Amino acid sequence: MIITLSGFMGCGKSTVGRLLQERLPEFELVDLDEFIEEGDGRTIAEIFAEDGEKAFREMEADAVECMMMVYGATGRDIILSLGGGTLMNAENAKTLMANTEIFYLRATIDTLVENLQGAEDSRPMLSGGEDLRTKIEGLMRKRAATYEKVAHHIIDTDGRDCGDVAQEIADSVR
Repeated sequence: MIITLSGFMGCGKSTVGRLLQERLPEFELVDLDEFIEEGDGRTIAEIFAEDGEKAFREMEADAVECMMMVYGATGRDIILSLGGGTLMNAENAKTLMANTEIFYLRATIDTLVENLQGAEDSRPMLSGGEDLRTKIEGLMRKRAATYEKVAHHIIDTDGRDCGDVAQEIADSVR
């Protein structure tokens, strides 16, 4: 089984993923951004700066395809933590919907702003002219409907402990 964690950056995917893996030790945890960084030898920020978003999104689509070939074909159990924009690629969304159980970790704009404060330098989609809230609001307008449409499960994370969110996911897949 492949459990996929989706949602906007700063919603808690990485933390929930680690805590979920503790609750489901038979599952391997794979962070898609880390997988891309390890394969390319650069950080996501470096890839964006040197090659641009389009090149990164192509790498991301290749990584999703690789995940499905490696893990899907072998039947290994994994927790796959996506980057915030992964599902905006229609082919990624279609592939992940068909082959994984997608959990959308939904957070409000206020929570995202709080969680992402000071992270603009390490988050390429947040860098540049506008203030943090304006950037997040703009990206969420573009992404929220897709996050909800492709999710098999939606979990509201505001004011919740990440361990409780991880437990809810673990309970739902057992």
